[in-house]
Amino acid sequence: MMRRVRRGFTLIEMIVVLIVIAVTAALIAPALMRVSGAAADDSESAPLSALLRAARRQALAGGSVVTLIVDPKEARYRADTSGPRGTGLLSEGELAFQPGVTLESDSLRVRFSFRPDGSVFGDTLTIRGRWTSSRVSVDRWTGAIHVDAR
Repeated sequence: MMRRVRRGFTLIEMIVVLIVIAVTAALIAPALMRVSGAAADDSESAPLSALLRAARRQALAGGSVVTLIVDPKEARYRADTSGPRGTGLLSEGELAFQPGVTLESDSLRVRFSFRPDGSVFGDTLTIRGRWTSSRVSVDRWTGAIHVDAR
């Protein structure tokens, strides 16, 4: 009796492997995004990035527009909300930068308006450290925070 040697994979086997890879990638991708976001927070822009993310989260969760106004000279901020449930002050305070870190902008006040759909209308800020300088901006459509080193 002759034994038949099988070479290669069947189409079903390849589809099953591709499905397993796709499911694994879908589960791992959000964790990798969180890790890369946490690594960016180690820089001098961490206080501003955290504030921008918190304002966006509040807009998405509350279903209202959150307006964040930053005073670059004093490194102070004010976050207000307006929506169907009313308007009001969310928070205000001072950004806790490391010594020697300053904010710069062409405007006296920098405004970011976070909408409930995730979009943002905002300006850019420059963060000057002792040895580095970076520009912080927010993507208008996705709300992603971009820190570009100069």
